[in-house]
Parts: sequence; C-alpha cells; structure tokens
Amino acid sequence: LRPLIASGQLANQPLRRWTIELQSEAASHLAQTRALVQLVQHLPRRILVVDDDEFSQKIVSRLLECDGFEPICAGSVAEAMTLVRKTHPALILMDYMLPDEDGLSAIRRLKSVDAFANIPIIMLTGQRDRETVVNSLLVGACDFVAKPINPVVLMSKITRYLSTEPSQATGTANADQLQAASVLAPYVGPENEGDG
Repeated sequence: LRPLIASGQLANQPLRRWTIELQSEAASHLAQTRALVQLVQHLPRRILVVDDDEFSQKIVSRLLECDGFEPICAGSVAEAMTLVRKTHPALILMDYMLPDEDGLSAIRRLKSVDAFANIPIIMLTGQRDRETVVNSLLVGACDFVAKPINPVVLMSKITRYLSTEPSQATGTANADQLQAASVLAPYVGPENEGDG
C-alpha cells in the first residue's frame, strides 16, 4: 500500500507545482484588479450640466465640485449630445428651456439611445407648474428641481440617484409610479385638486 501512496504523491507533484504557479499568477492579477477598482472608486463622478445660462452653470458646477463630482457643462442640446457620447456622465442635469431645443425633446432623444437610456436625468427649470413637472417625468426625467436652485435639495437628489444600483435607478413600473407620485405630491396634493 505504501508504494501505491508514494507513487500517487509522486504523480501529484506536477499538479501541486501547477496549482502553486496558478495561485501566484492569479494573485498578481487579483492585486491589479483591486488597485483598478480602488482607482475607479476614487475618481470623481461626472455630471453633465446642460444650461444655456453661464452663471447657472458656474453655480451648479461649484456645488458639484464641493461634493467631489466632476461637472461638465453644455450650453445647448447639440453640445450636450456630443458630450454625453464622449464623457459618459453618471447623471445629467437638464435645463427645461435651451436655445436649440427644449429639455423635454433632449430627454426623449437621450432615452431613445440604449447606451444613454439608464443615465438619470434631473430636470432644472424656473417653471413650477404641474404640467411642466408631469411632462418632465413622462419623457423620462427621474426628478425635478425648481430654480432658483436650493443646494441642499439638488445635492440630496443627485446623491439619491447616484447611490442606487443601475437596476434600481431605472426601477420597475411600480417603483417609477411611486417615485413620480412622491415628486408630484407638492403639485397635485389635496390643496391643488381643483386646478385641473
């Protein structure tokens, strides 16, 4: 029996050497992967700010930079479409009124492209009427922030949409309906039922 065990151990030596070599090689790849993940986690997330008002761009950009985000600005829908393709932002802040196209049609265009359909878009506008809010949500905006922008409100909404997993950010129909209801609540509450 001992000679059989000894021959089995002898036969396993190449397998053991291969296992040790594989572990050694895998360890270096695993270390490189961990380093890459850490690097990516420490990169600022890009947020595209689409607004034709340079002053608004600067204010929003400053807020974003203070919270560790990398703002990228566009003054038109055409410029925004180019930047989305080049920079792949994590989130888009879209003004409602733009010189070449309105924000609603821009959102429709972005949502029609599979590569951009899951990017959360928050509509920014000075118009606070229910129709504007509803239309923004219907075309695919995930939320709405009224101008003048309250920094706390804006940053909490950005954080909310960037802290969720991509599958959670797009959500199911029920989650979308609940989100829309929570966003619309101040505009369609019992006190506003008569405004049609």
